[in-house]
Parts: sequence; C-alpha cells; structure tokens
Amino acid sequence: MLKGNFIELLAEISDKDVRVKKDSKVKYKISWNKKLTKTIDSDITSYYRGAARAIIFNSKKEILLQHATKYGYYKLPGGGIGKGEDTLDALNREVKEEAGCKIEIIKPVGLIIEHRDRFKVTQISYCYLAKMKGKQGKNNLEEGEKQEGFEPEWWNIKKALNLVKNGDGSLYQTKFIIKRDAIFIKRAIDLL
Repeated sequence: MLKGNFIELLAEISDKDVRVKKDSKVKYKISWNKKLTKTIDSDITSYYRGAARAIIFNSKKEILLQHATKYGYYKLPGGGIGKGEDTLDALNREVKEEAGCKIEIIKPVGLIIEHRDRFKVTQISYCYLAKMKGKQGKNNLEEGEKQEGFEPEWWNIKKALNLVKNGDGSLYQTKFIIKRDAIFIKRAIDLL
C-alpha cells in the first residue's frame, strides 16, 4: 500500500543530455503525437504529457521489459496518463494492455522530466516498483506498439539494465527512452 504523495525527482533530460544538437540529422519517427503535432500553434514551445511506468517483479525476481523488436530497444512497461485519469489507474491499465498482467504497486521509484524539443513535448514519467499479481495473460497492444513489435520479456534486473542501456539509440525518441529507463532501473537497484 502506498502512503503519502511524495515522489522524488530523479532527473530532467533534454536534447543535450541525449547528445542531440539542434541541427542534428538524427532520425526521428513521430507516432503517438503525429496528429497533435499538426495542430500545435507555432508560438507554443511545448505541451505536457504525463506518463506512468513500472519496474515489475515476478516470483523469480525478474523484471518485465517491453522489447521493441523492430527498432532494437527495450523499455519499461507503461505509457500515457489519459485525460482525467489517475496516475496509478493509468499504470494499471497500461501494464494490463502491454503485458497482460495485473500488478500490486509497492512504492515510488521517482519521476523524470523529459524536454523533447523536436516533438514540442515536456513529458513527466512517474515510475513505481510493483509485483505481478496472478498469472500473465494475453496483452492488448495499441497499433503503434504492434508496429514496433512490442514483446514482453522477463529479465534479471542487472541484465535488464544492460539491455536498456545498450538498445538501439539511433532514433530521437529511443535516446530519451534509454536514458530515462536506465535511470529508473538504477534507482530501483538502489532501493532494493
């Protein structure tokens, strides 16, 4: 059971932190915000996106990663917080969709703020330690996740950290995912 509302800010990440210069030729693929990007006024510098993520342990003390097989990277399960949706409700929904399992949230890991200038996005990701409840069932991926070849995989936490850190960071958004999720997993190791 979670007590209190405090969650520690672990990092703020911007283009310079993932080694992307303003005029860089790093490829990027707009997926989840494609429609929104077209409607953003040119004078708006950024919009806010909240996200919830989890480091989920199974009974073997392995953690769950989403393997994006098409692009060769790994990420923590989780995703966007919908309008009017509570952070923990969003996390439970995202984990059920991506991994086909229910979780018990144990405690917060921390939060990370990402300033993704090319997408005009400021994303705040809240991350929690959790354990899987019951058995893992079938996932229900969104179309973009299917296209990226998302597959849930269980790994020892140290191996998981290496997989995340060594993922293919050639796309703009994966540079942020790698940096963010590596920080979350390192912090979880410290908390254990």
